[in-house]
Amino acid sequence: MQKAPVGSDDLTITGNGIANTISDNTAGDGGAIRLPGGSVTVTGSTISGNTAGDDGGGVFSDFGTINSQNSIIQNNDDKSTPTADDCDGTGAYKFLGGNVVGVGTGCPATGPDDVATADAMLGPLQNNGGATETHALLAGSPAINITANGLRDCGTAITTDQIGKPRPFDGACDAGAFEFGVKSFVFLADELVKITQNKESDGDIHCNNDIEFGKGTPPGKHTGDLTAVDDVMIKSNNTMLKNREWMINLA
Repeated sequence: MQKAPVGSDDLTITGNGIANTISDNTAGDGGAIRLPGGSVTVTGSTISGNTAGDDGGGVFSDFGTINSQNSIIQNNDDKSTPTADDCDGTGAYKFLGGNVVGVGTGCPATGPDDVATADAMLGPLQNNGGATETHALLAGSPAINITANGLRDCGTAITTDQIGKPRPFDGACDAGAFEFGVKSFVFLADELVKITQNKESDGDIHCNNDIEFGKGTPPGKHTGDLTAVDDVMIKSNNTMLKNREWMINLA
């Protein structure tokens, strides 16, 4: 859990700093951020899963200015009214492009390449690698490849995601704190490789024996290339997450 920053001084939340996923917080106003004055600039960050008892489940600005680019602000909860689930208050909201926000939840999708959607397709807050928890992007998320390399700090001021994976990937940066599709490992094995229930992997697996995805609830998930000398066994209730270049090779 990341603590919600509160204050009237200028603040920058950047996607390769420590405060780029703000989730699972609760407050009276502004579940993630309450801004009584000054300004906040949010870049390459994810604000999701926060709750406000009164106003602004994600962000509440009294008199300050919220600047946002390449970020996800969605799936927050304003207990007083759903039209302010993500953004609320009389302050200024300047969305500069490459943001993914909810539909009718208070955040303006007014910048270039901004997307308003009912589902940003985020995974749960969990350990997806690195030292801090993140919301991984799921395959098909509108946040994927939203900002071309060289635009809005992609590949210049921002060169990694929250867990240290490189940005851009495939020539573009994703919105939010997590870069989808970057393979985090290459695994070489001579014996049987088993991916069991509730386990996820997102790198290449090369095995001189069998690769087995065991039956389970919830199922195991994999994104990446598989190479097996013998068999790849995908048992019931499993999901293969398609990467940008994904294949199963039987040598």
